[in-house]
Order: sequence, then C-alpha cells, then structure tokens
Amino acid sequence: MLNYNDEKTKAVLKLMGELSKGEQSAKENGWTDISEVEKIFYCTPHNNN
Repeated sequence: MLNYNDEKTKAVLKLMGELSKGEQSAKENGWTDISEVEKIFYCTPHNNN
C-alpha cells in the first residue's frame, strides 16, 4: 500500500518526466519566445512594481 510520501514521490517523478519530454521537444522543434506566447494568449507583461 502506498502512503502519502510514496504517492507524492510518484507524482513528482511523473511531473519531472513530462517536463523533460517538453524540454526535449522544445530543443528539437525550436523554443517559443515569451513574447510569442503572450501574443498567442493575449497576455500583457505583469508589472510587479
């Protein structure tokens, strides 16, 4: 039976694997600049002042 820590570890490992796949895909297919992402999602830069 998995306890909370085992489930958390399993989830973290799955997340890290998915992030790694995304990074590899970006390296192979080209990175998308943040300004392009903002255009796609109609975002404006956040002002933290």
